[in-house]
Amino acid sequence: MEHLRYGFMVLVIGMAVVLVALTGLALIMNLMKAIFQKDKQTGTVSSVKERESVTEMKKKMDHGETVAAISAALAVYLGRPPVSFNVISINYLGKSNWLETGKQELLQANITNKM
Repeated sequence: MEHLRYGFMVLVIGMAVVLVALTGLALIMNLMKAIFQKDKQTGTVSSVKERESVTEMKKKMDHGETVAAISAALAVYLGRPPVSFNVISINYLGKSNWLETGKQELLQANITNKM
């Protein structure tokens, strides 16, 4: 019986130590947030400009990734190294028949798998 009581005491002390440690960490994080957080009213103009520049950068990166993917696909299809040609322009045509066909095939596959 004494071993059970000792085990229960260790359990309670261990849980109390963990609770105190987590509470201390939460307080430290809130204190750091209060100290290092920028004032929202003074940073609004710069943050809007930063968001716009980040959005433009993402669009440029997406376009660059698209060009790279198309160049790689053409190189494989033509059997030539990618440096032997340049992709000059890419025209987006909107919805693709391939997209619609792929959706229909996935729906059909899901329907037949459920039956």
